[in-house]
Amino acid sequence: MSPPTEKGLQKAVNRLNGNIKGHVSAILEGGVATSVIIWDLIENDVITGSGEYEDSESPAKAVADLDKLEITELVTVDGDVKTPISEALKAAGFKRVSKWDLGNDKVTAIDEDGNEVEFEITATEVEYFSVTVDDKVVEHVKSGDDAKLKIADIKGDATGYILSSDGGSTYTYTAYAATATSVKTTVTDAVGINTGYVAVSGFTANATGTAGTGASAATAAITGGTPTYAKSGDKLEIKVTTTATTGATTGTTVTITATGATAPAAQDITKTQAVNGVTLTFELTVGSTDITAIGCTIAANTSTT
Repeated sequence: MSPPTEKGLQKAVNRLNGNIKGHVSAILEGGVATSVIIWDLIENDVITGSGEYEDSESPAKAVADLDKLEITELVTVDGDVKTPISEALKAAGFKRVSKWDLGNDKVTAIDEDGNEVEFEITATEVEYFSVTVDDKVVEHVKSGDDAKLKIADIKGDATGYILSSDGGSTYTYTAYAATATSVKTTVTDAVGINTGYVAVSGFTANATGTAGTGASAATAAITGGTPTYAKSGDKLEIKVTTTATTGATTGTTVTITATGATAPAAQDITKTQAVNGVTLTFELTVGSTDITAIGCTIAANTSTT
């Protein structure tokens, strides 16, 4: 395949059809493009701190050297190598990538005549990672740098936010605060922030109260394990298992107690259920304040069947 002329380059750019934001550059020698560069939204927006975040522009780009058949520059976001290379080759007039061999630093593309052309990836990859707040990318941070986004910039409903700095594998809760420090220093993976959360603490598994003539004891468990945070408006499923009590002569009333959340209605079990033991399911509604206590109580009721 011959390198594209200036006219051919314009045709290739038109084929992008809005798939990128940014601009395309090329090095022309005698009207022939020898290198093509794709810049995809290169600027980073500064966070305003208002709680309303502007979209950040991706620094992702690649340079395809058509003389050397090499990818000589490569800037990635969140480890995505393929997108900037694909766009650079598309802008250079190639129809599509037909083969990725990233283990050997090679990529093969199909030219306009249907021929396969192999490029060697010689570039030293420059990595950036996104910082996302409530599904909006607000910043791109070069690997190893600190995020510009400050703790004080994070605003939302409830009492705080959860943050992941390992690409979404784990999250931790942080209360909103007027702190002018970075939300994440030394960024080495995508940072995700979701607002509208509350802290959860003070869960007690063993039921309190007076068993009397009903079930002798009960144990509560939160489905999925005891959380340290919860989304405002969500529900926590709690299962309470009563202890089989041979000598029970009445049923039992089981009540969920909570501080900082809306407790569900109490549930009654019969004498027979108290004798055999039973598991009840409750749903606790998470509000907009921190939950500082969750537990359950038991008390004998009047059921004798």
